[in-house]
Amino acid sequence: MPVFIVDRDERIIAASHGDATTPDGLPLTVEQAPHSGLREARRVLARQNASLANLGDQTTLTLAGSGRPTRVIVDRLPGFEGLDWRTVTVVPPDAFVAAARASTRRGLMWPGAAALAVG
Repeated sequence: MPVFIVDRDERIIAASHGDATTPDGLPLTVEQAPHSGLREARRVLARQNASLANLGDQTTLTLAGSGRPTRVIVDRLPGFEGLDWRTVTVVPPDAFVAAARASTRRGLMWPGAAALAVG
């Protein structure tokens, strides 16, 4: 899951995936983000006259751009006096589906094993 730290001016301070700076060493803006989920979150917020900087303590957006919902979780980065930074986590739909499938497989495995042991 890509995680970004974004400042009040929507510049990327750090990124877990991709670059956070231009080749000249300047911070990328959210519009220049290496991840489409971050760019789409900004576009959705702009249509609502909002921005990443003015969201509350924790906000979850659901983006349906490619027909498969992607969640974007935006939260204040606490503990840094004077810095108004946000963490932005892009959670792809596969992250939810994979966990559900693994849980289902585990749930079906034990009754099957018990039936084999008894039978």
